Parts: sequence; structure tokens; C-alpha cells
Amino acid sequence: MQIQTKDLLNYQNSELKDEFEKIKSALAQHTKRAYFVGGCVRDALLGLACYDYDIEIYDLSPELFDSIMSALGAKGVGKSFFVYKLGAFDLALARTESKSGLGHRGFEVRVCNDERSGSLRRDFSINALMLNIFDNRILDFHSGRADLLAKQLRVVSEQTFCDDSLRVLRAAQFVARFNLKIEKKSLELMRSIDISDLSSERVRMELNKLFGAKYPKKGLLAMRELGLDKKLIGSEFSDDFISRAISHAKITKNHLSIPYDIFCEYGVLLAGFESVKKQAFLKRASAKKLCELALKIPLKNWLGLNTKARINLAKKMGVFDEKLRLSLDENELKRLEPKERERLILRAKKSAINTAISKIKGQK
Repeated sequence: MQIQTKDLLNYQNSELKDEFEKIKSALAQHTKRAYFVGGCVRDALLGLACYDYDIEIYDLSPELFDSIMSALGAKGVGKSFFVYKLGAFDLALARTESKSGLGHRGFEVRVCNDERSGSLRRDFSINALMLNIFDNRILDFHSGRADLLAKQLRVVSEQTFCDDSLRVLRAAQFVARFNLKIEKKSLELMRSIDISDLSSERVRMELNKLFGAKYPKKGLLAMRELGLDKKLIGSEFSDDFISRAISHAKITKNHLSIPYDIFCEYGVLLAGFESVKKQAFLKRASAKKLCELALKIPLKNWLGLNTKARINLAKKMGVFDEKLRLSLDENELKRLEPKERERLILRAKKSAINTAISKIKGQK
């Protein structure tokens, strides 16, 4: 498994290429130790497209680094963390982090000038790979390439991993995205980590990646292995639920399908997914119930339209792509008293529902 910078960068994108060459030229005057790190190296080794690039830089003082970044026109996005952004590139001095307070911002950060020490702040071995931007040399202190080949997710450092509890959720979404299995010791460590300090927004961001991933079933199984289901909703995902939720997700092709099914099954809203509560929940979707819902929205927009039988029924009644239309004279409505208007609308709804249902009988 060997890659070069051209394998990471889309050189058909002239702006991206120009930005990189500008960065490379500016750094070359001061160091030969600058590395692509993290997800972009992992994805390139997997043959996947990269869109965001992290470059970690050594041998520079913070003052010199700030000066170079300023000359490049890069924007500081966290000066206390020595991080700048230029287009698709995040540029940072290599650093070590130690927990000093609550939350994901409660870290003490120090500049680091040793690659192995710098790599210890990474979460998993597959994310700790480093590719030198000048000579394409790969540094792999934690056997990340071997773990990629083995499709294994393994913690880099037990000492530093627990500093950010979000990493447990990241593990589940990595499993779902890359079809991985979690190494046993790493699994035991992550099961022991309390995630109650995480904000609903941070939880939602990671779970969104899981629900929209290529292998969501693997992600749900990983959540169960890690105990995340109990920690987030107070219940363990059953095998039947997982199979049903994945079947529904394949049909709806909507990332909200799984949190919708979780609410239907367990009566608990996942943090950050409160929007699914606005959806209708029907245990049994009769033709009449579907028509009543279709008075409000086209059923293709309903997360509960998650089986082939429901979809076929909606299409036969003509309420899949469009709302159920009422036959009403707006001018007549305006002339009526409120109670009479209400009765007329109710009759129109019943008539529209009966007409839609009659289409099913006509197709039998």
C-alpha cells in the first residue's frame, strides 16, 4: 500500500493544485517535515476521494509559523491550537494535547517536534498515518496500514484516547463507513467510557455519518457492541429492530429513517434528531390513514413510507407524489359562516379519501 501526494489531491482541480504548491513552496524554505495526516491519508490508501486535507508541520516556532501563514493569506481558526486554514487545507503545528478541563475544548496544548509523540493524540491507528508532502514517505508508527488491510479499528493510545469521549461515537461511524471490526481491547476500553458530557450537536454529527454510511447495519451492531444504544436511548437494539431499520433505510434512502425507527420502536428521541418527532407515526398504515396523512403532505416525504407495500398503496391511490386534493370552490367557502365552512371542508375530505380508496378497488 503505497501512495503519493497526487493520490490525495485532485490535480484536475487547478485551484487545489495551486494552493498546495503555494503551501509546499512556502514551507520548503524552513522545513522538510510537513505531513498529510488523518483522514485524507486513510482515504487515499482506501482508494476513496479526499475533500479536506490536514497538514501537520514540524521544525517551526509558533512565531515563524504565524508569519508564514500570514504571508500565505491563511486564516487562523484556533490560534491557541496553532491551526490555520487555506482553501481545502488545514495547516497546523504538530502538537500534544492533555486534558485540563471539561468538554472538547478543555485541553492544554503544546507544540511538539517529534512525529511519534505527535501521532499519539490520534484516535485510531488508521487515522494516525502520515505522508510527507515533499518526499511521499509514509510514517506508520501504529500499524495503520496493516489495520486497514485487516479491516480493523484499533485505539492508538489508551492513555490519551479517553480524553475525548466523542471518539466512541466516531468508532461506530467509522465501522459503518469502512466496514470495519473493532479490536477486542479497544472495544473493552470504549465500553467503559462515559459519554454524558457530549452535546446533542456533537452526537448528531457523528450519528448522521453513521446513518448515511455505506454499511449502516455494521454501525448499528457496533453501537450495540459499544453499549451506545443503552447510553443514548436506555435500551439495547434487538436483532429484529436492526434488520427492520436497515430495510426501511434502504427503501427511504433518508438518513433520518433510522432515528425515526428508533423513536417508533423505543419511544426515545436521539439527541439532535428532534425533527423526526414532527413526522406521523402509524403502527398500521391503512388506506384511510394514508389518505388522511396525504391531505397534509405528499407521502414520498413521509419517513413512514418505508415498505414496498406502503409505497405501492400510495402510488395506486395517487398520493405518492402529490397531496390529496380537495374539490372546493374557494369563492363559495368565503361566503359561508365558519361552522358551515368547516362542515363543507370535512365533506370534501371524506369525498377525496373515498375517491382515492376507490382507485384500489378498481385495480383489483
